[in-house]
Amino acid sequence: MTKRLRFGFLLFILTVLLIFAGLVLHDYFYKEFNHAIDEFYSPDNYIADSIADARQRQIFVSQLELQNPVIRGLGSKYEIREMWIDKIVRIKYEGVYPNKRMQLIPLQGYRLMIRFNQSVNTEHNITCNNSIKINGWQSDKVRFAEIQAPITSSVYCTIEEEG
Repeated sequence: MTKRLRFGFLLFILTVLLIFAGLVLHDYFYKEFNHAIDEFYSPDNYIADSIADARQRQIFVSQLELQNPVIRGLGSKYEIREMWIDKIVRIKYEGVYPNKRMQLIPLQGYRLMIRFNQSVNTEHNITCNNSIKINGWQSDKVRFAEIQAPITSSVYCTIEEEG
């Protein structure tokens, strides 16, 4: 009986140690796995594709008044649907599927965003207020420029050919 008790006690201790080690390792690997997801799936920043999207994500700053809602030049005509300023933010994912949550982390700076009614030729450069080059694009209809401070005046845009 004594050997049996000793064996049972050792088996119990070994089981407790294995469970404890499993919990510690699970916690460590779970955190590392989440960190890997955060680093791998997070793009540098989030870009809204409409005023409604920017408002929903709480990055909307202001809607801009347009001096020319239609931009003409180089044989093209582009109708601006909406123009706004939003905050630049980075996406941080937390958790693991199915409980993954997206958090937006504010960065420095703002974006002048333009949503057109139709696709914009990528060879056409758009400039606003004679100095802001609209050189980024979120899609074929949404273009943007990073700016340091929000624009408070009305905006006038022109088209010029690349080069």
